[in-house]
Order: sequence, then C-alpha cells, then structure tokens
Amino acid sequence: MTDTLVDHNRGGYGGGIYFEATNATAKLTLGADNLISLNTADISGGGIYIQNAKMDMTAAGSSIIYNTAVQYGGGLRIFGDSTVTVGSGGYSGVPAIYSNSAAYGGGVAVQGRVDAGGHAYFYLTSGASIDSNSASASGGGIYLQNYRDFDDVGDVDANISGGSILDSNTAPEAAAVYVGHDSPTIGAYRGSAFYMSNASLINNSCLNTSGQPTGGAIIRVSENGRSLISRTLIGNNSGGTLLRTDGTYDSDLTLNYSLITGNTLQRGLVEVQSNGNLRVLGSTIAGNTLGGTAVFTGQAGITMEQSIAWQPGKITSQLTGARSVDDVVASDVASLPTSASVIYADPRFIDPAHNDYHLQAASPAVDFSGVITTSGVDGQVHNKDMGLVANRYGAGDLGAYEVQSIGNLVLDPGFIVDLRLWNPVMAGISTWVASGASSAGSVTISKALVIGGGSEIIGLSQCVHIPGPGTYELSGFAHGGSASSNTQRDHPVLRWRLRNNPGVEDCFGTVNAEGNVSFPSGPNFAASTSPGEISVPAASWTRFTSVEILLVVDEGGFATTGTTEGSFDGIVLQALDDRIFANGFEP
Repeated sequence: MTDTLVDHNRGGYGGGIYFEATNATAKLTLGADNLISLNTADISGGGIYIQNAKMDMTAAGSSIIYNTAVQYGGGLRIFGDSTVTVGSGGYSGVPAIYSNSAAYGGGVAVQGRVDAGGHAYFYLTSGASIDSNSASASGGGIYLQNYRDFDDVGDVDANISGGSILDSNTAPEAAAVYVGHDSPTIGAYRGSAFYMSNASLINNSCLNTSGQPTGGAIIRVSENGRSLISRTLIGNNSGGTLLRTDGTYDSDLTLNYSLITGNTLQRGLVEVQSNGNLRVLGSTIAGNTLGGTAVFTGQAGITMEQSIAWQPGKITSQLTGARSVDDVVASDVASLPTSASVIYADPRFIDPAHNDYHLQAASPAVDFSGVITTSGVDGQVHNKDMGLVANRYGAGDLGAYEVQSIGNLVLDPGFIVDLRLWNPVMAGISTWVASGASSAGSVTISKALVIGGGSEIIGLSQCVHIPGPGTYELSGFAHGGSASSNTQRDHPVLRWRLRNNPGVEDCFGTVNAEGNVSFPSGPNFAASTSPGEISVPAASWTRFTSVEILLVVDEGGFATTGTTEGSFDGIVLQALDDRIFANGFEP
C-alpha cells in the first residue's frame, strides 16, 4: 500500500484492515504516505488486525491514528505466528501509532498462539513513536499476552529500539506497557518479554476513563515475565509506581545504563511483588517524586552495580531478598550492604533543576569503577580516564553518563540561555543579555551609584569543586560600563576564593587563598589582562576543595550619581595540566 487512506471503516476484527496469512510468505507492506484512521473494530484490531503474517511499516509518512477496538489493539492487533515492524516517522508530523483506544492495548496488542504457529514479535524502531493512546483496562501503549493452547503457550516479544518513543499513553494499569502471561491446562505459567534499548519512555500516566489518577504501574510485568530496559530515558511518567511485577512465578526486571528522573509516583519507583530479581546496572535514579518510603520495595533480590540512586529522604531498598551491591553512590546507604564501594556523597550533577544529570568533573562518581564496555544512555562508553582524578577502582564513571573530558570547570560559563547555575550575591542587579563576547549571551551587573569612587558591587557567584590537586587558571571576558572616557569607566573583576574545608560541600568556611583577575579598560568585551593562577597542593586537596568565583564591578569614576556597571562572559577555570594536552599535541 502506498499513498492510501483507510478511513471510517468498521468490522468485527480489523476495522480498517484484516490481514490473515495462509502461508509463510504472506506480508502486508505499508509503504510511504498511508493513513489508517478513524476505523472501529467491534472486537479487536481497530486500525489493523494481523494474524499468522508479517507486516512492515517502515517507509516515511505512514500513521495509524484515532482507531478504536472494543477489546484488544485499538491501533494494531498482532495475533498468532506473526512478525510486525513499525519504523515510520508518521504522516505529516503525526506519530506512527497515535491516539488509538481499546480495553487492552490502546496502541498495540500482541498475542501469541501455539496452534497458529506460536511466536508473535513486535518491533518499534527508527525513531517511531507510540503516542497518546489509551486503554480502559490495561496497556495504554502496548499490551503483551501469551495465548494458550491445550498443552502449550505461544510466546510474545516486543522490542523498542533505535531512538523510538513511548510517549503520553494512558491506562488505569500499565499506562505504557503490560507484559502479560498465560498458562497451559497443565504446566507452568509463561510470561511475555519486553525489551527497550536506546529509546525513551516519557509522559505516560495511569488514569481511569474519567481522567483521574490511579495507583497503577507504568510498566506491569506478570507471571514469569521479563522486562529489560537499557540505554533509555525514563522520565515524567505518573502513576502508583514505575515498574511492578506480581504473581507466584519468577519475573525479572533489568535497568541498564538508563536515566530515571522526573517521575511522579504515589509509592516507590519499583515494586517486585513476585519472586525473581531486580538488576540495576550503570543507571542514574534521581529527581523523582516518590510518595512511598523507599525507592525499591518487595520480596525479590537486587543486584545493583555502577549506579547512582539519589533520592534524599527515601530509603534506597526495602527488598527482602538477597542483595548484591557494588560501586554505588546513594543518598541512603544504610539499607544497602556495608561496603567501601557503597558510599554516601553528593553526586554533583551539572544541572538537575533543568534535567541535566551529567556529572561534574569533581563528582565522586567519576573514575569510580571498572570500565563498562557497553555505552550509556547518550551512547558514550564508560572508559574515559580523567588524569586529574584519582581512580577509586577504575576509570569508569557511575550512572548513566560518562565524563568525556575535564575542560572548563565553570558551569554555564557563557550565559547561553539565562543566569542558571550562578547564584545572586546582591539581589536585582544582574541581568541576562542575549549577546556577548561570542554573541550567545552574557551578564550585565548594574547598580545605582550611592557614593563616590571606590564603591564595589558583587553580582553573581559560583562554587566550583576541584577534581584534584594541581595548578588552575581563571580567565574570561569583560568590560566596564558605557562611560565615554576610560578613566571614568567602571572596572570588572573576577574574584576567586580557594577553600579546603573537609566535609563542607559548598563554598563556606575558611578561605585559604584568594585573588583578583582584572580586565583592560574599554567599551567592548576583552580578555583578562592576565589569568589568575590558583595552586592546589596535593597535601591540602580533598574532594571538598572548592573555588568560589565572584563577578565584581568596581566604580571607576568620581561621580556621586549614575550607575556602577560591568559585563561578563566566557568565564573559564581550567587545570593547566589538563589544558596543555586538551587537543592532543596540537596548539
């Protein structure tokens, strides 16, 4: 099918399209620019019903939207021995599978059946999206269920990869994905399998048909089910919990190399109410709003390695099974096994207020563990050894991100968007400006003059943690106010204060050394006349060593009225040893 509209049709199975194969070669291919919309199934498969067949929707411009089914698969139902791949970017900017509804599997329902051949596969790839679908019972985005014959059970697998997205789906239970099961008349349960890698799981909500919040899970895994999520952003979902398993038989949950942040949950993050195991490897869990007392709860065991769990005020684990925990930074370590590799320490994320959970160079999670050869959530392998940072157990960083280089230690050095990451010292005198030394942004500090020459104003400050002993250099760009004469122009100054106060996370306490960096007089941005040199001896350095940077303007004239004003941009604090080889052996 190409350039085809299938619209406003109705059937029992397959409101828009019913495709059932009678041999192994049958395949439905949706090429470019197809729209399957506003169709209704009185039973299942509102948009498309696939049975014992293959389907491919990977060409550009095709979408399955606004379809409805009474039972399974509002957009797409896959049944029996079938393989379906969806990888289209969607029709005219609309996601590939969008705003469909059913009781089970608002977007997609996948059910294997043994007497029809067995295994059902669903693949979402190439950046395709399952977006804004709804289920009145379970599985807002995807519903997976093994389907039984008399003495066996057909298997079901779903695989989300290649930058694809599960976004803004809703259901009372399993807003994003339900990983279901079935059982033969004789024998054990068999669960479905859900795999997600290099993808995003965002903005899904557990809501009932009236739009009210429920206590459901974003992903629910039932008897003998498996959920493996790797290199995935899991953010801004809301419900009772993020991941839940239940039942008598073992179910496995795995979170690898992922960032879990911004989720709002009535209880904890993960509930494992069946036997089995929870595995967390190379992941960052931070910035979630949890109503329960603990991040992980239930009766399963946990294996947690090379990860960060930073949820202040919450217990990390209330799991009752065996615990194997190594190389972890956590806000609560009392609930974890006692180990030298399990520590309480502020991870020093770059900008958690704006969802930037990359690590500062001086984070205690940098160069903490052994090398992880699998890449993290941003595709970077955890194997960069920072020369200034002493390795605790190896060159790998903890959590979802690996620091790539030390470089400039100042955060938001060019004021690109606003004044984020800088702290006001005097309120109301610092203003963000859309242009600067690099035309990207800068800050102007201005205050009405109160007295004559010699007055000083301090606009902003930043506390910079130092990753290791060495010699550091502070520089930047600045200029004074708009006076017509250099002798009357105000003088911008970068002031620094070095502190070595063990146990003090921020820039407080005794100042061990300080100095100023000055700039030439002139109406335009100019580089500092000479950088400030800051020496941090090995004997005095600790992981709490810090340099406070202050943006200061000195009044340059002798007037008694007017303003004291200066502008700053491109502030750099860099280790000399690191800078020399920043570009290999090139200048």
